[in-house]
Amino acid sequence: MRPTPKTVMLAVVAFALLALNLLDPGQGPAGSSVAHIIPPVAPEDATRIELSTATSKVVLTKDPETARWAISAPLEHPADRSLVAEVLHPFRSEIPVDVRVDTGNLAEYGLDASGGIVVEIWSGQEEPEVSFTMGMDAPGGSSFIRLSGDDGVYRARMGGRPRFERRPAQWRNRVVLDFEEAQVQGISIKPPAGTEVHLARSPSTSVDPAGKAVPGEWMVEPDPGWSLDSEGLKALVASLGRLRARQILGDDFDGGFSPAAVELTVVHNDGTESTMAVGTQESEGLVYVRVSGGAAVYAVPAKPLAPFLQFNAAPAEDRLLFEVERAQMVKLIYWEGRSSIEVGPDPESGVWRPLGESDADVDIADIEWAKGQLARLQSDGRAEGVSLMASGVAPPNMVFEVQRADGSHEAFYVGRAVQIEGRTYYYIARQNTRQIHLMSAERVARLQRAFGTR
Repeated sequence: MRPTPKTVMLAVVAFALLALNLLDPGQGPAGSSVAHIIPPVAPEDATRIELSTATSKVVLTKDPETARWAISAPLEHPADRSLVAEVLHPFRSEIPVDVRVDTGNLAEYGLDASGGIVVEIWSGQEEPEVSFTMGMDAPGGSSFIRLSGDDGVYRARMGGRPRFERRPAQWRNRVVLDFEEAQVQGISIKPPAGTEVHLARSPSTSVDPAGKAVPGEWMVEPDPGWSLDSEGLKALVASLGRLRARQILGDDFDGGFSPAAVELTVVHNDGTESTMAVGTQESEGLVYVRVSGGAAVYAVPAKPLAPFLQFNAAPAEDRLLFEVERAQMVKLIYWEGRSSIEVGPDPESGVWRPLGESDADVDIADIEWAKGQLARLQSDGRAEGVSLMASGVAPPNMVFEVQRADGSHEAFYVGRAVQIEGRTYYYIARQNTRQIHLMSAERVARLQRAFGTR
C-alpha cells in the first residue's frame, strides 16, 4: 500500500524536527546536559590569580624562579600555598557546566556586582585561561556561576565559595619558614650567650633505585641534652619547617628581640639561608618570632620551639616579675602622677574598654595585648647595681596595675629611661621589691596605648 501525501508530509516534518533536535538540543532548567566547559589549568602552569569583589581585589602571582606564590595586591606578602592550592584544585581537569538554570535575577544567586566574586586564572597568556563569577553555593555540592560575557546563571562544581572568599590579609602565608625537611642541609642554633649548636646531615652513603643520593642522617653537635636519635632530630627539623603562626603582627611589634631568646639559621640545599629570631616574650602559650628580611612578627605556639628555647630557660625565669590568670582580671589601671585611667569589661557587652568618664579612643587589640603582657609579665633583662632611687623607680614616673576578682592586685613601677647599645629602655620594678629590671620603650608605649595615652 502506497503512503498518502499527508503521511509523507508528516514523516518529512518528523524527520526535520528530529534532525533539528540533534543539531541543537536546546537549554532547559535542569538535566544532565552540559552547556559549557571550563578549561583546565594545571597547578604547575598557573601564573596569576585575581579574585575581585565589590570591595576588594586580591592578586596572587607566582615567582617563575622559585614557583612560590605571593600576594602582590592590595598588600605585598608571601601567600599561603595551601590556600592557593585549594583555589587551583578544581581546575586540574575541565569542569562541566550544567545547562542554564536562569537568566537575569543575578542578585538571587549572589552573582550581581555586590555579591559575586570574579575569579580569573592565568597560565602565561595575556588573557585569563579561566574567567567566571562565583555566586552562592547551590544544594548538592554545586555553586551558581556566571560565565564572562553571559548573563545566564549556571551551576558547576567548584569546591564551594569559601575557598575563593577571603579577606586580603587571610591569604598571607602563616607558615613562618615554610620548608620541607629534605630541602635543608643544616640548622645553627645561637643562644644569646653560651655555645652555638649545629644540626647537620651526615654525608650521604646510599642511593635510591632511581640512582639519586639518599639524604644522610641528622646529627647534633654538641648535644644540648635532647637525647634524640636521627629520626627524632628529623622530626624536629620537619616541625620547624611547618611552624604556623596564630597571628601575624606588624614589624614594629616588640616580641623581645633585643636580644632574642635564640636565633635559628636554616641552611637550604641550594645554599640560601633563612634566619628566624625567637623573642623572649611569652603570652598564653605563644612566643613571637620574626624572619630576617621579613615585614612581620609572628605569634606562634611555644611548644614546638621548646627544645630551642631551653637555651634561654634560666634567664627567662630571672626576668619574670609576676603572673595573673586572665580569667581573674577585673581591671587594669594606669597611673601617671596623680591621674589614673581604668580599663575593664563593659557591664553590658563584656568588651574591655576605658571606664568612667574617659573619652580615650582605644583599640581593643591594644587592650588584649596589654592583658596578655600582664598575665605573665617578663622584663627585657635585669639591671644589676642600680638602686630604686637612682633608677627613678622610687618614686615612679608611671605605674601599671592589674586587679584580680578577689581584690588583690599586682603592679610594676616605671622609672627613668636609659640608652643601652643605641636603644631606649626604662628601669622598672615590681611593687614592694628592690630588684631593678629593664623594659624596652616600645613595650612601655604599647602598654600606654591600651589606656589611650599614646
